[in-house]
Amino acid sequence: MGVGSGVAGGAQSGALSRYRPAERMAGRTQGVVEPAGPDRCVLTLRGDDPHLMAVVVAFLDVDFEVIEPVELKDRFQALGRRPLSSRI
Repeated sequence: MGVGSGVAGGAQSGALSRYRPAERMAGRTQGVVEPAGPDRCVLTLRGDDPHLMAVVVAFLDVDFEVIEPVELKDRFQALGRRPLSSRI
């Protein structure tokens, strides 16, 4: 299924706190965007691949904090190490 707001067999949920108002995040990605204060929102994605969820969020180019699940935190750490260990 990939990443989106729908539910599929085996789909996981990933919740992230975004450091940007909800109205500025709405429509930038599939998922549910909920206000969490004047300068924050919570983005909830559903998908069957934590790696793909991490890549989608990285492309949004917005500071964030992973709320859950642990597997999504692990994917972000792995994605961060990859370019740092590459020859550029």
